[in-house]
Amino acid sequence: MNLYPLLSKKYPEGSVQGQCFSFLHKLINFPDVGNLLSTKKVSLAKFGIPIQDLATIKVGDVLLLNYPVWGHGALVNCLINGQLQLSEANFNLDLKVHHTRQISHQDPNILGVFRGNYLFALPPINYPIVKNVLIFQNNQPVWGSMIKHLSNLQQWFWTASGQRLQINAFFTHTNLTGWDKVVTGDGMGGFQTEVIKVDWLQENVLPLIPQVIPNGLKVDFVVFNMPKSEWANSVVGHPELMEAGFAYQWRPDVLNSDTTTTTPYPGIIMTALDEFDDYPIYYPAPLSAFAKYVAHELSHLFYMLCLSDKFGEHTDLTHTHFYGLNGNPVKPEAIFDDFDFSKL
Repeated sequence: MNLYPLLSKKYPEGSVQGQCFSFLHKLINFPDVGNLLSTKKVSLAKFGIPIQDLATIKVGDVLLLNYPVWGHGALVNCLINGQLQLSEANFNLDLKVHHTRQISHQDPNILGVFRGNYLFALPPINYPIVKNVLIFQNNQPVWGSMIKHLSNLQQWFWTASGQRLQINAFFTHTNLTGWDKVVTGDGMGGFQTEVIKVDWLQENVLPLIPQVIPNGLKVDFVVFNMPKSEWANSVVGHPELMEAGFAYQWRPDVLNSDTTTTTPYPGIIMTALDEFDDYPIYYPAPLSAFAKYVAHELSHLFYMLCLSDKFGEHTDLTHTHFYGLNGNPVKPEAIFDDFDFSKL
């Protein structure tokens, strides 16, 4: 469970909420602990679970930390890579709330925990939502930096989604040729767009998934990625065509029944290119040009799937939020604020 999205919205980062345990008593129903560290230790022994008696620390636990004179309290809002992420007030003696500080389970300052009933409604979705992305590096060299690119990609989605979306990225190499393309009228600024036909992807790319992903792991999204050189004399330098990156809505109706019922195919297909840094200012470091491109195309897919109904069906605000079109601010750290994640 991840309480960060809920608590950070209810009590925004940097808002003034008072002393540490005054804030925590707004979140969890547990007994008063007094003002001094000494009184807090007495309350822990009486009402809480001392660290030596604790089997494990859980999301929702209120920690008592062994800081001088007053002690300190913090709520565990989620677990990230084995670390405890905390919602807390007054850690910097300024009465302000913070939600992203992390400490180890083995931090020697943890004296124990208090547990009680939540004083807020739990989120309807058990965050984080995990989605698996498989990247086919078609006719690409083997990049020694690929693992780092994927790690940065995963971290960007985690941050931009407010810790609600966890992307697991995998990659492999293919050597496919002879794809069928079509020119569409979907381009921006009056440009046409040249894309790979969706039925070619379904027939040639999707059957490779079971050969790559072990143990029947479900693949949610596929990225079919090719170098720009393979589009020479078409998109690159073409006066009427724009880039070949394109997001496809999944259409099971175009597959035969045997394929749709026996193979764990993903809900979305897309293509992307390994191209020069087209998005230099719209994404924070340390995303590479490759990771920025994949993040951009995946964001199109997420807008297809789960934008809130208040914006109308199939509304895609990727360019509005990433480019600041139509007077809207660029906000790469909050582009998923309007999502209805229950649709994923």
